Amino acid sequence: MLIAAVAAVVTLHQRGLLPVAADGDTGELTGDLVLPVSAVALGVLAGTLVLLRLLPVGVRLALRQALRSRRPLAVFGAAQAATTAGRALPLLALVSATALASFALVFGTTVARGLTDGAWSAVGADARLDVDADADAATPALAERIAAAPGVEQVVVAQVTDSARVFTESALLTPRLVVVDAVAFQRLLATTPLPDAPALARLAAPGPDPLDVPALVRSSSGDLRTGMRLRLARDDAPAIGLAAVGTAPAVGGAADVVIVDASALDDAGLPAVPNTVWATGPGAARAVSNSGVSADVVLRTDVLRAQRVAPLTAGISRLAWTVAAVLVALGLLGLTLAAAAGASERWQTLTRLRTLGLRPRDIRWVAAGELLPPVVVAACCGPLLGALLAHLTLGPLELRLLTGQAADPAAVLPWCLLGLVGVALLATAAVVVPVESALRRRDRLSEVLRVGGTTTLGEGDVGRR
Repeated sequence: MLIAAVAAVVTLHQRGLLPVAADGDTGELTGDLVLPVSAVALGVLAGTLVLLRLLPVGVRLALRQALRSRRPLAVFGAAQAATTAGRALPLLALVSATALASFALVFGTTVARGLTDGAWSAVGADARLDVDADADAATPALAERIAAAPGVEQVVVAQVTDSARVFTESALLTPRLVVVDAVAFQRLLATTPLPDAPALARLAAPGPDPLDVPALVRSSSGDLRTGMRLRLARDDAPAIGLAAVGTAPAVGGAADVVIVDASALDDAGLPAVPNTVWATGPGAARAVSNSGVSADVVLRTDVLRAQRVAPLTAGISRLAWTVAAVLVALGLLGLTLAAAAGASERWQTLTRLRTLGLRPRDIRWVAAGELLPPVVVAACCGPLLGALLAHLTLGPLELRLLTGQAADPAAVLPWCLLGLVGVALLATAAVVVPVESALRRRDRLSEVLRVGGTTTLGEGDVGRR
């Protein structure tokens, strides 16, 4: 099982989950997808089997330590736990349910965070104004008016040109060209959830060649790389040399991006004509919406809302949260059924122990000692196993297709929710013992002693006490 789980994870990383397009492909699930699709389930089963092998060893060690102690309750509880530690079904059900529920929680949280970050990346600020070409001359004055509006914290203007003509040594590329004040743009990124771009500081420094303008580049295909020399084509003038001095931040989800400083490009003979305004702050959306010019208004909240209600994204998100809730409920149900299945034998043994002078409160502690080992293992190891599998498998799932980001989002671990999964198991176990004790309180000691069979607590263990 462990080998199958490792093979599934490796296959998932090598080919992903998207089917390979082929002529006559019907889009159905093919045999080569069965193994990567099963990576999480196989990983959970493999981890559970490892824990199933380790639990009896740990319980036997605890029993040996208890036998050296002077606490009879510890001996009785450890002996009871040792007799049931080899039962595979309870531990398999509890660990599988908690691990898969934790994976679903990590998946749902990662998608939710990715949608938020994707909206920031798509807009670039709380609000963006894309000014039409016939009104771009008024952009600087418009930016000043927006900056003076109440609730606006920062305003940055830029010239954004899609499909700019940039030549490399061997090819013509059409990236998104962003001409912006590098200092202001870096300050904007530093005060938003967008990733910081310390490389923007290099745009104000001289490049390797004094005749070239420093530029930051970004390319999904690798055609634009740091260290390359580029040529920015102009219609009626010689091309301007660019020197790629660093990696550019993502701008609006474009695959290829080139960013240059407005002042450096102006010194090279190409003054910028701003056509984009980014604004941040609680009042940015209202200020941009009331600009009064011919422009397209893009609000981060609107983009986020549209992404969340998209059919595929909304369906998968709801499915993840629903699966997590159902699996937690099934885990609690499995714990209850496992306790009920062994209740009769357990309480016969514990009732016989009353003849040794154990009080009802002590009996409950011994019963808890029998039930707790698989519950504690599931509560501690189940969420950790689910988080580990999420870390190993979320990357190849290509969640950027759901979140609208330029790159796959990193796994977000909701430790509070994962902790609640473990707490729910422990709380249920804490409730089961008093309930069983109350239900068995009517059993008479004489009736229990007349029942056939032998006690599960070995005579050798009692004699050693």
